[in-house]
Amino acid sequence: DSESGHAHSGAAHGSLGHVRLVKELVHRAGGEFMSLGFLALSVFIFNVTGGFKFLARRFDVSGDADAVMHFPGTESDWLHLVEIGHIKLFLCMIVYFLMVSRIIS
Repeated sequence: DSESGHAHSGAAHGSLGHVRLVKELVHRAGGEFMSLGFLALSVFIFNVTGGFKFLARRFDVSGDADAVMHFPGTESDWLHLVEIGHIKLFLCMIVYFLMVSRIIS
């Protein structure tokens, strides 16, 4: 009888550990969404204040045939490059959290 009670407490402890893992995963996902939101705000402010226009002027290599590195040509190109990077980060985060949630379930 004490063995079955011991096994029962182990099962309860296992489910408690599972609940803690799920809670931790949700907590971390919230932190990641907050980070991506801050990144989106930063990109928005950088765009509104002319940051991408500055980058387009500063790294203009359109007239340099010997340029080693090629950068986006316009402020719109810079913005789209950053947006693509942001979306890739978001999609990778979603895939990561889906994989981890499958592992802990």
